[in-house]
Amino acid sequence: MSQLKEFRNPIIPGFAPDPSVVLVDGVFYLVTSSFHVFPGLPIYASRDLQNWDHIGNAINRPSQLSLANARTRAVTLDTGNTMIATAGLFAATIRHHQGKFYIVCTNCLSSNGSTEGGSTDTQNFIIQTSDIWSDHWSDPVPVDFGGIDPSLFFDDDGKLYFQGCYVIDRSKQPSCTIKQFEVDVDTGKQLTEQREIWGGFAKYDTEGPHIYKKDGWYYLLVAEGGTFEHHLLSIARSKDNEYIQNIGHGELFEDAEVLSNYRYSTSDTGAAVLKPSRENLSTPLGTSTFVGLRQRSLHDAATARLLLTPSLTSYKGLRAGLALYRDHIRHVSIVYDSGRKSVVCRAVNSVTGLDRVSAVSLSVTEGAVAVSMKIESSPTRWTFFAKAETLGGPEESWTPVEVVKVKELDARDFTGPVYGVFAHSDRVENEGVEVEVARFRINDL
Repeated sequence: MSQLKEFRNPIIPGFAPDPSVVLVDGVFYLVTSSFHVFPGLPIYASRDLQNWDHIGNAINRPSQLSLANARTRAVTLDTGNTMIATAGLFAATIRHHQGKFYIVCTNCLSSNGSTEGGSTDTQNFIIQTSDIWSDHWSDPVPVDFGGIDPSLFFDDDGKLYFQGCYVIDRSKQPSCTIKQFEVDVDTGKQLTEQREIWGGFAKYDTEGPHIYKKDGWYYLLVAEGGTFEHHLLSIARSKDNEYIQNIGHGELFEDAEVLSNYRYSTSDTGAAVLKPSRENLSTPLGTSTFVGLRQRSLHDAATARLLLTPSLTSYKGLRAGLALYRDHIRHVSIVYDSGRKSVVCRAVNSVTGLDRVSAVSLSVTEGAVAVSMKIESSPTRWTFFAKAETLGGPEESWTPVEVVKVKELDARDFTGPVYGVFAHSDRVENEGVEVEVARFRINDL
């Protein structure tokens, strides 16, 4: 009997939903959803399923696709609950066949800029690469399918089948079902008609299909029950392509032992150079200047040092700093305002009506060369700090400027928090100004 291994979870901490895994030549490769953030579809590699390295992103060029319409909306579910739904890159599946890696995914695009209601357009696509370590993936090849959560199955006879969650009506149940058709992997052309193969066991939000073949049987694994407390996995099997009956987003993969059980420019100082955008953290359309890293622990601290260069301090209307970002509906930012020469913290949740500016502010006096900012996390709250630095002056202590409870940003959602540095301006004359941010990092507490 094989010796049991002990695994420490999570193997990939933070915002890493909907994992899909494939084993190739002794190396496991894993891809996750990324929704509204760019670069998208992060890829990780491991030889032991415990230690994972981020080796690249499958969507890493703006020319591949646009996430400009990956908005966040408040959606009323059939249960009456409100879900904060973020569009963008949903539930990718990674596969390997005859020397090439393939990823199939859905780019969900919101139809309007409203934070409530509205419809979603689903654009399914396939990308491929012959060298997954090179970080060079093809441009997306579109696949015409009205749904989400696509998957690919290469059969023994060389045929390739596409499965997906076909959306019926999101306002009532059953909201979706699983359909399948044969597809050309290079052109995305549908080669057979779409056929429903299973409505699921619970017949409640039947999503995330994956097909596997063993001993002449085809096994179909799906996720059901919605995204939250009633989420479950169901599996069914068939020996042909007939409708399967009477039987969280999951994935099966074979272990090596087969058990039977932004461009990121830098200045001469080494700081990141940000060009302020007209779009800010609350803008639903377009792309704001924001460079982030996932929050990976319940006990960590994100820090950044904003350099008060003449290009920043001599212009009015520039706002830059460090933020905790969920989406354009929910975010908290430590903001330096170049016009007011002060630092405040602003917390926003437009669904609940939260828009709070901290009562504590930090004045930045003449002679200051930088403003350092820090966000500390705990399971129940985030605490925001700032301090000004003067050349040759004494070491200043951190000034707490705000405390935000986790429940103030909490909702039924499926994305995670991201720490990041940003730069915004609503003035045309500030376009092209360079804002320098140094020492942006995240450390465990």
